Amino acid sequence: RLQGERSLPLEVEQALFRIVQEALANVARHSLAGNVEIALLFDLDHLILTVSDDGQGFDPKSQPTGFGLRSMKQRAEALGGEFAVEAAPERGTTLTVNIPIPKSNGINREKADG
Repeated sequence: RLQGERSLPLEVEQALFRIVQEALANVARHSLAGNVEIALLFDLDHLILTVSDDGQGFDPKSQPTGFGLRSMKQRAEALGGEFAVEAAPERGTTLTVNIPIPKSNGINREKADG
């Protein structure tokens, strides 16, 4: 899902790509999911990326944070953003990244098309 698309600095695009890449690798390796949803939602000064699966989930309190989750968190924080994991056994997993984005003079495609 994509809502409110707009241009981003290259370093933000690269970090988001790597976060999604690692999230999908984790889904493939660990989740036993049948479905995955990726959403990228833009508002005026933030973007929110979510990667959700319907897999086996896990208890984030009882499992040590692996390298993949740690690297996604570091990438989000390097951009001044936040990273969160919501998971529970047998209830899937949702990763959320909230990153501030600079205001630009570019045209928002959604507004230009409407």
